[in-house]
Amino acid sequence: ASAQLASYLGDVARQNHVWLQDANTRPATSDAPGVRTLHVDLRAETDFQGLLDFLAALDSGDHLVRVERLDVSRGFGTGGNQDAETLTITATVAGYAMGGELGAVAPTATTTPGVQP
Repeated sequence: ASAQLASYLGDVARQNHVWLQDANTRPATSDAPGVRTLHVDLRAETDFQGLLDFLAALDSGDHLVRVERLDVSRGFGTGGNQDAETLTITATVAGYAMGGELGAVAPTATTTPGVQP
């Protein structure tokens, strides 16, 4: 299931112009009976819009994930263009699994950015 989470994060990153450089899974933890919390540490590069789009896609995506840690720093321009807006991202993202499968957001669940249920 951790590999599924890493694959999902890679897909979301690609769709939002985020270059995922590294994704490492950590051992799952169990906070509730039958539910495992999966953890993926990632490192990526993008621009500001790519970061915003990536986070929005995670928030409204098919799987329930939580960004536990997000560090953003100024990266170096690519292709010799030192003026290019490049951000380096390191993050820890948690997902949830019931049984062996990565949990999906329930079809009836709705989320509003910035509003906690």
